[in-house]
Amino acid sequence: MVDLLIIYIIITAVLFIAVFMLLPRFGPHTISRLTCPKCKKKFNYHWVPGASFISIYRGNTRRLKCPYCHTVGTFNIGTTRLSKEQVRELKTKA
Repeated sequence: MVDLLIIYIIITAVLFIAVFMLLPRFGPHTISRLTCPKCKKKFNYHWVPGASFISIYRGNTRRLKCPYCHTVGTFNIGTTRLSKEQVRELKTKA
């Protein structure tokens, strides 16, 4: 019986590391190009679709802080998602 408990703990630890540590860091990211409603500057928001529990609760909207003016606003990240071609163009410009 102890052997099954140890195996269960090891499998749970490996799944935890894979889902909560490796997937957000190295997984398939999606980039949304957002515009701050106050200062009108554009910034990128990197996210992993469906990788967090908040994505189930909030849907496509996120409350984010602008990196320039530090104003908190609600952004729709689903409609501002960039395509793969647009991401390549952003990377070549930088």
